[in-house]
Amino acid sequence: MTPADWSAVRLSLIVAFGAILWILPFGIAVGWWLGRGHPRARALWETLVALPLILPPVVVGFAVLYLAAPRGPLGGFWAMVGGSPAFTPYGAIIAAGIVAFPFLARSAAAGFGSVDERLIAAAAGFGAGRWMIARRIVWPQAKPALWSGIVLSFGRALGEFGATVVVAGNIPGLTQTMPAAIYQRVQIGDDAAAGRLVLVSVLLALVTIGWATALVNRKS
Repeated sequence: MTPADWSAVRLSLIVAFGAILWILPFGIAVGWWLGRGHPRARALWETLVALPLILPPVVVGFAVLYLAAPRGPLGGFWAMVGGSPAFTPYGAIIAAGIVAFPFLARSAAAGFGSVDERLIAAAAGFGAGRWMIARRIVWPQAKPALWSGIVLSFGRALGEFGATVVVAGNIPGLTQTMPAAIYQRVQIGDDAAAGRLVLVSVLLALVTIGWATALVNRKS
């Protein structure tokens, strides 16, 4: 592994962790709303949440790039916070988070929706408040699904290519993530370097899947 390879791996991990950090509160909130809020037109909202799973990642990337443009709808906001995230690691984090968001929100919704209502009713009958019920009943039962959603979202963000390369580009040492580095190595015919990065990608994917499976199988 060359320094450039390690740089791509390191940036991919940073992007994945950054993506999880910014989507986590939104994913839990949307998951709670879908799982326990019983919203009207639930099927429509679930479809909208799952949309990044269906759309080509380059479409998501184009949408983020449009919103990140200085003259785009959010141009004023970016000017206040220091400039557009386009062609920066921050842009990659935003794009990867959007693509990974459905994994977190849908897992959270499944976890919150699977909580035994009889336990909640019994706790309420004994005088437990909403916070106590959420902390002692809802969270322990939903926790495996929540953690699994976090891990799977991390894995999805780690392997994202289409959306991140549209928003952040493929600048070695700055915005070149591991999938983008593999693509570049293949394009220039450096199959050995591409193979090394592919091996690292497979190992990280196996670890992620194994971790998620272990979390789902946990009872608490």
